[in-house]
Amino acid sequence: MIRTLLTISLLLLPFSGGTPAEAAVLQVANNGLDGPACGSKTAPCRSITRAIDLAAAGDTIVVGPGRYGDLDRDGTLGEANEEGPKAGAVIVIDKAVAVESSTGAVWTIIDVAGFNRLGVRITANGARFGRAKKGFTIFDSSSNGVSIEGSATGVVVEGNHAILTNSAFLAGGTGGGHVIQGNVASANALGFGLASAGGAVARSNLAVASSGDGFATGGTGTQRFEGNVALANDFGFSAALYDEAVLVGNVAVGNREGLRGGNGATLTATGFAAIANRQAGVHNQGTTSMSLTASNLIGNGTQPIGGSANCGSITETPPLTASNVFWGAATGPGDDPADDVCDVGVGVTTVAPVAAKPFKIKTKAPSF
Repeated sequence: MIRTLLTISLLLLPFSGGTPAEAAVLQVANNGLDGPACGSKTAPCRSITRAIDLAAAGDTIVVGPGRYGDLDRDGTLGEANEEGPKAGAVIVIDKAVAVESSTGAVWTIIDVAGFNRLGVRITANGARFGRAKKGFTIFDSSSNGVSIEGSATGVVVEGNHAILTNSAFLAGGTGGGHVIQGNVASANALGFGLASAGGAVARSNLAVASSGDGFATGGTGTQRFEGNVALANDFGFSAALYDEAVLVGNVAVGNREGLRGGNGATLTATGFAAIANRQAGVHNQGTTSMSLTASNLIGNGTQPIGGSANCGSITETPPLTASNVFWGAATGPGDDPADDVCDVGVGVTTVAPVAAKPFKIKTKAPSF
């Protein structure tokens, strides 16, 4: 009887732990209007900025097709129903929210034309910008397209297209654990840059026609490049200043150089395909210790670099270990049709064993 009464008493006590608030979905559309309570399907917001202001952590913002930014093209942001300006960017994601489009990047444009501002600045832990087939096009910024900054951790940037920006996609700051995947960078100064102190991953992206690097690394921490494609950039993949760079299953085609080492600590490339790059498939310089394995060097090198002869793999003074590499012919490096290798015994420490046939290297990077 005592036990029964105690059980009943406990059941009657008020619950004070609280119930987690259910995540909301806020709507943004070209036919919407910004207001104190916009965001429903029947009364969507007009600007992404207003929806972020109204959102709480964990919410999702779904953006309809159309153009977002300076709506009247008068060179001033922040007017009625327009984006920003906020912290030097057209859009700032400063909450742990997901921002995605309803119809994809082709239909959903963030227009940064005429502004010396970032397109999208992300400063919140766990924020997400875009999703597979639900991203955005960031267009014509004299600054950068999408930039992860500050102490943010665990940010995901996916399914977007950046055109004619300074740097299309950047992961920097003192945080880490960021993932930049399934994006396209076209005709930017830099395609994808990883420089966060805690490390980041660029996975299954396409960088095409960058005037500088397609993919670049810097900063501290381990920066990873997995399954990306660099096409017709100045440098396909460039490792400058970093603690560790790891490349797995990447492809560089038609760049000036496919992969260049710089002044970092160690660079490891596995399953790397350098095809038809104009000057070099792989070029090591600076102080980097580079290792290249299970990779293909095919049809690279038509111009000398640093006084060296025309080579498919060019190195200066740092060590470059190239083992189990297919050089374009079963016999290994040498004259055409194989790629050659420079400075054996000076910078290149290993070229054996060589692979007798090319490796199959597949990526899931977006296509045109």
